[in-house]
Amino acid sequence: MCPTRAEGKEKHIHTRPETTKMFQKALGKGEVVTELADSDNEEVEIKCILEYLESRDLSSVEHELHILRNLERKISAITHLHSDLAQRLVDITSITVIKDKELKEEFEEAAIAIIVAVGKHCPGEVVATLQERFQSKVLPLHQVLCAVEKLCQLSVMAPYIGAMWDCVLPALPLVESEEYMLVFSDVLRGLAKCASRYLAEPPQGAKKLDITGETAAAKAYVTFLVFFNKWFPTAKGKVMEATLDVIGQLFSIMSVQTLKNHLQCLISQLLHQYGTRIQHFYVTECLCHLLHAVLCHQKWSKRLYQSLDNILSSLFAQVCTKTDESDMLSKCNQTSALRAFQVLGPVYQEEIMAFLRKQMEGSEEVKCTAALTVLREVAEESPHMDKVKEIMVQSVALIIQENIYKIKRPLLQLIRSCACCGYLTLPGGSVLVDFLIRQCELPGSIVKHGSDWDEEAVQVYSINTLNLVPWKMLLQFVCPLEYANTFIPVCKTLTSLFIKSGKGGLSPYLGELHRRPTELPTPQALLIRLLVISLFPYKDGGCGVVALQLLHALHPLNSLHPVMHSDLGQLWKEMIPELIQYLETHNEGTLEEEKWKDKLLQLLERSMEAIMDDAWSCELANEILVKSKSYSQRPQDKFFPYKFYGAVLRASRNRDMVREYLSIILRTSQQEEAEREGIASAISLVATRHLTDTLVVLQEFISMMNPEGSSPDEDAQQSMWSMTSSTLHLCYDQMAKETKDNILPWVDHILSQMLYHHCRYTASATNLSLKLNFLRSVAAFTRTVGDIAQKAKEAHEFSQKTMIVAFMVKLIEEESVNLLSNPVRQQAMIVVTNLRKLKPPLKPEKKANLLRACYKSVFSLPPVETMLAEACDNIQRQLSESLYKETIDALRGMLEGLVFECPVEAQKILEYLEPWLISRKDHERERAMWCSARILRCVAKLPNFDTSIEFSRLGRLVRLLALRCHDPVDNICFLAARAVYNLYCIQLVKRQLKKGHGLTKVDTLKNLGTYSPSVFYNNTSQIAKAFAEYFTPLQLTNLVLTALDGLTDPRGKISRAAGELLSAILEERGADLEKVDDTLTGIYQRLSLIHEPTTRQEMLRAVCFLAGNNTKKVVPILLDHPLPWDSNTTELWRFLGTRRETTLNVLQLLITILEEKPVQKAKSNISDDEIALQPVAVTCALCEMLSTPNCRDAVQELYPRLLLAVLGHVQRVIEQNPLENMVVYRKECGQGQRPKAFDPSSCALEAVKTLLSGAGYVEVLDYVEEHRGWDLLSSPSDYYCGIMEITSAMVKHFTPLNLHRIFNQLIPLLNSENEHDKIMSRAFYAQLLWHRSVAQSLELDVLAPLKKWIQEPNPIMRLLGLRGISNLALHPGKATHLRNLLQILREFLKEKEERIAEQAVKALRNIIYYMEGEEVKVAFCHIVRPLWQLTTDEREKVRISAIIAFGKMLKRVNKYKPGPVIHNEIYCALVPLMLVMQGNNHEILKACGDTLAECAQVMGWSQARNLFQQMTLSDHLQVLQEMCTFLVKKCRRMLGDFLLKSITYLKNPQPLLREAAARFIEFTVKNLNLIEVDRDDVMLLLRGGCGRRSISSLPEVASTQRAMHSLEDLRYDPVDSVSIAAIDTITNIETACLPEAEPLSRLRKFFCSLPVQRKIKIFKVREIPLKYKFSSKQLRGKTVPEGTSAANQEKEEKSMKQKLWKFSRNMKRKTLKCCGNTFLRGAAAAY
Repeated sequence: MCPTRAEGKEKHIHTRPETTKMFQKALGKGEVVTELADSDNEEVEIKCILEYLESRDLSSVEHELHILRNLERKISAITHLHSDLAQRLVDITSITVIKDKELKEEFEEAAIAIIVAVGKHCPGEVVATLQERFQSKVLPLHQVLCAVEKLCQLSVMAPYIGAMWDCVLPALPLVESEEYMLVFSDVLRGLAKCASRYLAEPPQGAKKLDITGETAAAKAYVTFLVFFNKWFPTAKGKVMEATLDVIGQLFSIMSVQTLKNHLQCLISQLLHQYGTRIQHFYVTECLCHLLHAVLCHQKWSKRLYQSLDNILSSLFAQVCTKTDESDMLSKCNQTSALRAFQVLGPVYQEEIMAFLRKQMEGSEEVKCTAALTVLREVAEESPHMDKVKEIMVQSVALIIQENIYKIKRPLLQLIRSCACCGYLTLPGGSVLVDFLIRQCELPGSIVKHGSDWDEEAVQVYSINTLNLVPWKMLLQFVCPLEYANTFIPVCKTLTSLFIKSGKGGLSPYLGELHRRPTELPTPQALLIRLLVISLFPYKDGGCGVVALQLLHALHPLNSLHPVMHSDLGQLWKEMIPELIQYLETHNEGTLEEEKWKDKLLQLLERSMEAIMDDAWSCELANEILVKSKSYSQRPQDKFFPYKFYGAVLRASRNRDMVREYLSIILRTSQQEEAEREGIASAISLVATRHLTDTLVVLQEFISMMNPEGSSPDEDAQQSMWSMTSSTLHLCYDQMAKETKDNILPWVDHILSQMLYHHCRYTASATNLSLKLNFLRSVAAFTRTVGDIAQKAKEAHEFSQKTMIVAFMVKLIEEESVNLLSNPVRQQAMIVVTNLRKLKPPLKPEKKANLLRACYKSVFSLPPVETMLAEACDNIQRQLSESLYKETIDALRGMLEGLVFECPVEAQKILEYLEPWLISRKDHERERAMWCSARILRCVAKLPNFDTSIEFSRLGRLVRLLALRCHDPVDNICFLAARAVYNLYCIQLVKRQLKKGHGLTKVDTLKNLGTYSPSVFYNNTSQIAKAFAEYFTPLQLTNLVLTALDGLTDPRGKISRAAGELLSAILEERGADLEKVDDTLTGIYQRLSLIHEPTTRQEMLRAVCFLAGNNTKKVVPILLDHPLPWDSNTTELWRFLGTRRETTLNVLQLLITILEEKPVQKAKSNISDDEIALQPVAVTCALCEMLSTPNCRDAVQELYPRLLLAVLGHVQRVIEQNPLENMVVYRKECGQGQRPKAFDPSSCALEAVKTLLSGAGYVEVLDYVEEHRGWDLLSSPSDYYCGIMEITSAMVKHFTPLNLHRIFNQLIPLLNSENEHDKIMSRAFYAQLLWHRSVAQSLELDVLAPLKKWIQEPNPIMRLLGLRGISNLALHPGKATHLRNLLQILREFLKEKEERIAEQAVKALRNIIYYMEGEEVKVAFCHIVRPLWQLTTDEREKVRISAIIAFGKMLKRVNKYKPGPVIHNEIYCALVPLMLVMQGNNHEILKACGDTLAECAQVMGWSQARNLFQQMTLSDHLQVLQEMCTFLVKKCRRMLGDFLLKSITYLKNPQPLLREAAARFIEFTVKNLNLIEVDRDDVMLLLRGGCGRRSISSLPEVASTQRAMHSLEDLRYDPVDSVSIAAIDTITNIETACLPEAEPLSRLRKFFCSLPVQRKIKIFKVREIPLKYKFSSKQLRGKTVPEGTSAANQEKEEKSMKQKLWKFSRNMKRKTLKCCGNTFLRGAAAAY
């Protein structure tokens, strides 16, 4: 908003506050709007707004437009407006519109709206103002014309129509532009409409019009002249359409004279416009207005005649034009054209009819449809169509007859119009009615065509039109069958018409049905038609209900008619509503068809009784016979009319009439099955009241058709007899059904007659159809009679039964077994099945012949596949398949019937099936099995089960069925499973009934059983389990022995089934078997013949179960087989280990055999052959049994006893020393490898291995193998060691529970008289003490047996005692109790037996190592001297044990701070240990290293400890050198002792120790600097004892001198390595004494004679005590070694060096010269 306008607005608002709210409302403020809405002074508000508008002080154009719109709404809402205010409002709009605005169109609309709103209140003022705005020779403004056009629509403007027309008319000639033409057209069209409307009917309450008819006509004519003369020639498009619209409105106002003058011109011009591009609707509408204006004055109608053809053609063309649903103008164009035809119709009906007939003559669908549409429009003016109505109906009928059914919609509409006008009764009207009724048919499927008139719409429209058709015409369409699909709508319409006419008291008189029989149906025909339709009440949407409703609507007519009798009407009045109500309470699913038909029959019978007129009944019977022939297309409709026929005759009391009409119906056509059945049904109904007469008529009819002496040879006669006999047989059957017990006395007669006539007739003619007809008839009759006889109160004997059965057997036997082409045998078996209900029952021989014949006739037929393959097409295949199924079902029914007749003979019936059950042909077995299953099922399902039913050969039957459960044909397996299940149910029911349970309880047990057919399918083991409890021992034995024969069946599944049955039955009842040896022998003999894996498995399982239940019989037989066993025997033994119970029983027996001690012969070490081989066979059996994984649980359960038994046998066998080539057992080693042979010893060891493996103790097996336990166990001398190795493995890997089980088993054997058992048990006992739980569970007196054992003379017993003590010492607290045994054990160190000494060392080691407290050192010192002396023992194991024990003891002693005594003992042990470690034995080296490391640890020598810990076999000599260097430096005072000890070993018988001592001396001397020693010591060393000091006083020199002498002796040692080591040592000593390389032997005397003074005195003179006396004080204290002086050593050192060097050089040369050869040999050996 600009500032100036804003300031002006604020000033205005400030100066005039009373108008602020108005202005705010115009501006659209919310609060002000609410306040204004509550204001009551509307005129004040409008005035304020006008003042605001007049000030022109507005913010924007949009704001001003908004104010104008609000103003218009305010004016429209006001109830009264003052004229002055109205004038101001009109003026303000003119000002607003005149000024140029941005939104011109919106402002014009707002201004026009205000003018119109003001015109509602003040029309005069508005018109006056508008008149002022129309100026002469000036076109008015556009908005002014628009305002006039809108004002014309207001009723208040009616008095001012002339004034407004006068304003507009002067400006009309000035119009040039199309825009103004359209506006003026709108204005004038509105004025013309208003003028025409108001002149015809002035508005109520309005002022007087300012125009009359004459003035209006004048104004219209002037307007017409302008439009027609000026606009019409040049107008196009929208202008022309508007012009035509205005002209059409003017025709109703113009004068007649004017129209007369311009009529032809107008018509020609209007018709010409159809050829232009404008919308034809405006032309047609204008022409319609013109025709209406002209024809309302009929005197001018003749002027149209000249142009009538052109007008009709143009209008018809508009009707024919195809319209679009979306194009409203085209639809309106057609409507206007039809309205024009309506206008022309009353005047030119003949001309129009002629024109339309001409259009309908062609085959064009469009024209025909249009003509019918026009005709319908014209026909609605019925008063004017009297001249052409007949022609019209005939024309429509002609169209219908030409089958132009694509125009149903206009045709049906026209027919409805004709019905409304009453034209259907005219000639040709029946054609229209027929067409209309046919359109009432229910459409098969509703098809939508995109319009409203699909098939359903046509049907609905047609049904609605039926109400306009006369009832007499509709009644003609009730009875004809071709109108069956329109029955419902026609009957509903008739019912509605009759009810309406009855209510109005105008009921049609039914007598016309008799007076016009050719046009209307007879009462009998109408009655039978409605009853037949009512048979199926819910068909086609409820036609039966409609028929009954129509029948009920006719009852007033019947009651009034003198012929129909009044009782009939009353009867229908009562019964028909009940029937209708019955149908309404049911539906198609719940309605009982037979009951409903009985109700209809009852209605007919009671109607006949109400009429009681034989003539009327005869007419009705004749009508039924006639109508029954017309129902050829619907058999269900054709059958029941015969029942109506029978009902009519049954209601009659005239016997002659009954016989006559029975004969008539028997002579009627019998070509169709429905006809024969209908005749039989009618006769059966009559027989219920006239049985004797009926039988007489039938007998007469038979005699007539087949007289005595005749022989129908011709085909025609045979065909006739076939149909006749079929009818007669049906009659007999239906009569039996209807008459019930009354027929029984006649049954024998009827059967004999049927058989007699059949045999007599077929004696010369073998017609298959006759035979089949006869069989079917007899089957139906016997079935009916059998049911009746079974329910009859009185018993009847039928003598013809046996004869009929014999004849049936003959027919069955005559049939070919190679072909199934007819159902003769099927029907014959059905007859036999039906006869089982008639007494007496068949004799056994007759029954046997019957069964054999039926089995052979059915089972021997070719397979179904073969029969189907021989069929020529699919239809023939289907027939063959159906025929076979029906035949086999007939056999099943016959067998079940025989079972029901005599249940106790069920086993006999099954026995005749056995040959077929084992047939080699699959299809024969399958059929026989199917029958077996059905027979057993029938027995099991007997309603009154007879406990006397017995299966004495139950075992044989079960075996047979069980084998069939594994038949190669799957279906046989399935059937066999069902048969087995049914047999099981029979046995179950028998047992429960014998226990006293009722049938209800038995049914419950069967339903809750654990077995079902699916369980027995391919599962023979379940069959055996189910029936095992029902077999007697004899049946069981027979079953087992006969099942053996099935094992060798060439069919794999059968052999497997036999094996499964055998194993399963032996599992369940093996203990009750009587012939165990025969069974086992039979299985063993067949094993070699059977190679099928599954069958062999089942046979082996059978032996397993047999052995489990009869162990003492089976095991000896198997053990008696000659060794080595064949594969079958080994496989049998192997399988005995697969079942836990069997394994336990067999193992216990085998253990018993092993535990039996063999009887020794005099002067022989082996037992009798028979006795000795049985334990060997036991070990062979164990090798097989225990190799199976399944035996683990059983082996673990018997493990202690079994292990001891097998190990005891091992000891006995190895001591017997059997021949090595004596093969007793062979073990498969895998594919492609030869079996491994075993002698008795190796077989026994293999049994031990298999035992451990089978028990799952693989770790024990590996442990024993790793520790060479098997080699020890196989040696008689080392047997006990092998036992201890096995025990060690078990202690290492067994649980305490298992160890205690073994230990408990040992206790009784420790003091056994048998030396073998004693050694084995004590070995186990000693080694089991290794386990803590075993040792701790014992009492302290456990030492008593151990002490006793170590004192026995037998070295093995002493060793076992030492092993037990050693193991016992391992456990906490046990070593303390063993300390008193140290002295005894110390004596065992001197034992010459290596194992005893070794074990003694280990025992002492464990005692010292696990002893606690200070007593450990005392005990150690007590045994250490003899212990370390064993470190150089010749026995390697003793040496190693001693070394390890010394180290272990030191490790334990070191924990209690050892003293000097222990250190001295270590000094004593160092030299032996270092000598022993120089060997190449890795085990000794490792033990010495660990022990020396412990010595260094005790002495505190960390450097030496590291050396020994890192020592290996490759560097042990280097370690020795370093250790010697260490000792020279660290223990110089002990060197003399070390050398003395080493010298003692130079004479040791062990070459290793001699060589090691020389090496030790060499490495020690290398570290001594002899040049620096005292002269006397050197001279004593060189002279070997000469000098001032004796050797005894100088131990170092003395030892060196001794070493020199000993070494000199070793130079010639027989062992090369020893001699080389001695030479090397001597050389090194000489080199150490002299600095030069040459020896100085020649100068030795010289140097020795010279007085020498040494600088340093290395060798000390000290006294070495020979014995050490130990006390506890000395062990815990310390002693100071004796010291030595060093005076004068430095003075003599220099002169002595030279002399000593020369002496050494000479000595070396001399030595090398003398020992050269020896040296070379030693060096070569060293390398």
